[in-house]
Amino acid sequence: MFFDSSVTDDNCSLDDNDCYASKSCVVSPLSDTEARADCTVDLAYNANAGNQWKAHFHVIDTQGEYTDFGVSEAGAEVPAMAAINQSDVALPYTLTAPGEVSKAVPFMLTNLGNQPVDVLISGTDLASKSGIIPAEAQRWGLFPDFDYETQGIPLSKVASVFGTAYQGCADLTLRPHDEDLGESQDQFIYWKILIPKNLKADVYKGSVSFNQSADDCQPLDPYFLKPLPAESSTTEPAAEPVVAPAEPVKPLVLSEEGNVSTESDQSVPQGE
Repeated sequence: MFFDSSVTDDNCSLDDNDCYASKSCVVSPLSDTEARADCTVDLAYNANAGNQWKAHFHVIDTQGEYTDFGVSEAGAEVPAMAAINQSDVALPYTLTAPGEVSKAVPFMLTNLGNQPVDVLISGTDLASKSGIIPAEAQRWGLFPDFDYETQGIPLSKVASVFGTAYQGCADLTLRPHDEDLGESQDQFIYWKILIPKNLKADVYKGSVSFNQSADDCQPLDPYFLKPLPAESSTTEPAAEPVVAPAEPVKPLVLSEEGNVSTESDQSVPQGE
């Protein structure tokens, strides 16, 4: 058994966080009565980080003799790893008339490391030869019916570590997957975009990046964590769509650092 002795012992049940069994050992004879065994263990991405991982070895020889070597004294180290993954290849905004706000688009982020992380969110203007849609016209919230004007957090062009959500430092605290609790560590972010009035017909392209960061963003005000009462919402019903849907975009790419980014397109024909 290979286990994290800081949270369990060698009688543990198999668990991706803290308890593994060796699946492969190579035995090399050293003499008539001695041999060397090299055993490997494949760890999941969410195995606990730390230097208290120990092993319990026992062997049965060809004569059926059982020998228990007990638990190793020195602890092996599993390094801290931080990474995030995304649910989609684009932000597929719905049909939206010029001067109107789109419906909310869900976008899911998942922790694929073994450390809690926050997320740095930044992006660019959506541009074409005909003009631009400012980056801040894209806003995000943590529930589908967030109010665009009062609860939408504008997309920042630069994300600042230790900053606020308005500075691109999203206090999401994505935690590693916990096998014992069976917790899902997915976090949905919902996006809306305001299409400027009198925008010329063209395809407007830009990008949004999601980068993992240490769990150090400034907390979100509770105001942003729940919907407004129905009578307080200032969002008007969307007008009948008069523009084409967004063009397909290039896939997100997960880098070695655990960061993801995407290109986004918005097709905007002239309104009627």
